[in-house]
Amino acid sequence: MSELNEKLIEAVAKLIKLTQENKIKWASDAPTDNQNRNEEEYVETVFLTNYDNKNLRLYSKSYKVDAIPFTSVFLFGSQKPKWTTKTTLEILDSNHNAVWTFPSLAPLSDLLMSVRYQVADVDDFIEGLLNNSDNKLLNEKN
Repeated sequence: MSELNEKLIEAVAKLIKLTQENKIKWASDAPTDNQNRNEEEYVETVFLTNYDNKNLRLYSKSYKVDAIPFTSVFLFGSQKPKWTTKTTLEILDSNHNAVWTFPSLAPLSDLLMSVRYQVADVDDFIEGLLNNSDNKLLNEKN
């Protein structure tokens, strides 16, 4: 592994740690029209943050791939499209245009999971759920 890749992995690991410690706050945003330009690929949610005066954008893009070879389709019937995903982290300029994209790194999916956890405020939800009695929840419903 190159020295640059090692540093990039270390940087993503630090972003994960800072996110989990709530030292970096992320916000969800809608994908741009350019990110969802056709039916063969799509982005559901984009996450944005600013760290050290750098705007960062994180998202997962799903896209269709050939699922199985033609011979398998012949033997087993029709082929359903298979989808795969790629997590992307970008550094943005002041107009939110990507000026640099991190290479595909395994820890990016862990960063995305940490960011989703933070943005969804899962800790607060679980604490509230566990600390509320069933009676209190029923009373709030009525």
